[in-house]
Amino acid sequence: MEETIDREALSALVEDVGAARAHTIVGSYLATLDERVYHLRAALAGCDTERAIIALRGLRSASALVGARELAAVVEEVEPALSRGRYAPARAALPEILQSAAATARALLAVLSEPATSGTRRPAPSR
Repeated sequence: MEETIDREALSALVEDVGAARAHTIVGSYLATLDERVYHLRAALAGCDTERAIIALRGLRSASALVGARELAAVVEEVEPALSRGRYAPARAALPEILQSAAATARALLAVLSEPATSGTRRPAPSR
């Protein structure tokens, strides 16, 4: 999990916005992760460079924000070729992107389920 998730980035997010807001941001990221990957796949399938780059950059920046180090790195590697209109590297990376997205979701869910550390309180579940 340590390679998949950068705990220092998560800690920085908590420090910047607070534990409750960070929890919400990670939850939103998880809720939209599949959709982000879907948009990337659809843009690649349709040879729509502009949409593919937008989807790629959105996935990369959102992943970096929540500390999804591995996924952000995989996506970042694909961008230069895609920016030149070369789809093959991006399409070849899709299985790795899908695997990394799944591993990221598992790792972040595990982090969210951890008890709060001393000094921080998790918000009560909403009903």
